[in-house]
Amino acid sequence: MAVNLVKDGKLNPLGVSTASRAEVLPEVPTIAGQGLPGYEVTLWFGMWAPAATSPDIVRKLNEAVNAIVFEPVVREQFTKLGIQPAPMKLEEFSRFVRSEIEMYRKVVRAANIQLQ
Repeated sequence: MAVNLVKDGKLNPLGVSTASRAEVLPEVPTIAGQGLPGYEVTLWFGMWAPAATSPDIVRKLNEAVNAIVFEPVVREQFTKLGIQPAPMKLEEFSRFVRSEIEMYRKVVRAANIQLQ
């Protein structure tokens, strides 16, 4: 993993693309802080359920997944992989996904990428 290469001195990081410094590489500055204000690109993972899933089941799944990411063994594995968990409540995740869709919509338009 790239984080391990950085920690072993085999890779020289120029910056992280997140809005704030990464927990796993706190010495590496953000790209935004180096002259590209507003620059933020993150890799994220989420879970979805079929549309007909009961809201109670969705809420329970959300609570369970959010609890799991704080388990010590899970945190340890995430840290090894350079993953910084950001569990969200359902409403937060919904807003986040909509904002990501809008951000990438702007990127596609600016790059004049044709829809297929």
